[in-house]
Amino acid sequence: MLAPIYVKSYIWVIIVSLKHALLGFLSFGPATGYELKHAFENSVQHFWNADLSQIYRALESLKEEGLVTMRVEQQESKPPKHIYSLTKSGRAELLRWLSEPIVELPTVRNPFLLKIFFGALLPREIVLEHLRRFDQALHERLEVYKQIEAYLPKRCREQGLHEHEPFLMATVLLGMKNLKATQQWCRELISELEQR
Repeated sequence: MLAPIYVKSYIWVIIVSLKHALLGFLSFGPATGYELKHAFENSVQHFWNADLSQIYRALESLKEEGLVTMRVEQQESKPPKHIYSLTKSGRAELLRWLSEPIVELPTVRNPFLLKIFFGALLPREIVLEHLRRFDQALHERLEVYKQIEAYLPKRCREQGLHEHEPFLMATVLLGMKNLKATQQWCRELISELEQR
């Protein structure tokens, strides 16, 4: 009987956090939905992700709540741009949310770890193949984070976000540390399974 309540509250947390992430990005300046998606991909993807349809739904909701405004900019031979801006109410809501203490660790849902948990049910070679692919994916993601780490200071300077740089960089560095630790765990498990 508790499962539906948990699912509803989990979905609510996702929606609320997405809205606040969008308010946060808009605090840096006006942006289109596509630009916001790009911002997610190039900064917070290691701990928060959203697809374009989720972003547009959340922006529409924020607009209805009066937390953002939207203006249309016509373009020649292209669809019009919808540019979103933070309102005073939006900034107040963002600051209210940022000021709230975090009282519990985030819930983690990792299908890969679930497969490893039940790995004894599969032939060892299949599990090893899963681990090798996972190791490769970790390597590729780490390369992306290294690129973000390299260009983030320049981007902060260009956009006048000097005071934000240490905080933005801190999240990237944690993402890199998590990836490196996960990669080490993955390689140790591969080695252990290969020796059995």
